[in-house]
Amino acid sequence: MKKEIRLYNVVFPIWFLVLAWPAFAPSLPLLLLLLPANFLVDSLVLLLAARRFQIPEVGKLWKKSVWKIWLFGFLCDFAGGGLIMLLCFLIEGGISQNALLFPFATLYALPGVALSGVLLYWINRSLSFLGTGLSKEQIHRLSLAIAIFTAPYLMLIPVIGW
Repeated sequence: MKKEIRLYNVVFPIWFLVLAWPAFAPSLPLLLLLLPANFLVDSLVLLLAARRFQIPEVGKLWKKSVWKIWLFGFLCDFAGGGLIMLLCFLIEGGISQNALLFPFATLYALPGVALSGVLLYWINRSLSFLGTGLSKEQIHRLSLAIAIFTAPYLMLIPVIGW
């Protein structure tokens, strides 16, 4: 029996593009729409969290860290998507054969979403806010907000494989 492959993501499926770019090259306009959309979401979360935590000079903070947050977000989504794909290849059974009809199909995605969220927190905490002059507590709070609000929750929606 042929095994179906399912792909999941939040806003921009970078791992999907890496694996299947030749088959979907005509979707370049969609790619050009999703890149800035993801940047806007990351920017919005950073700005709102910084204001919520009363961090001074929010604009300066945004300029120094948003590009790193955006790029590291793609890496974390890639890692989570890769874990989901690995689980689909390794685990046999009803979930991977018909995700839409199996009520616990999202169990495949939970480890991927969790991995992405944890990586988002640790990478942003360690690298994204270097040179910003923020305290460890401020970096912790911002990294946690970014991890919670930009984790790839849409990976939890089962889709039909290709």
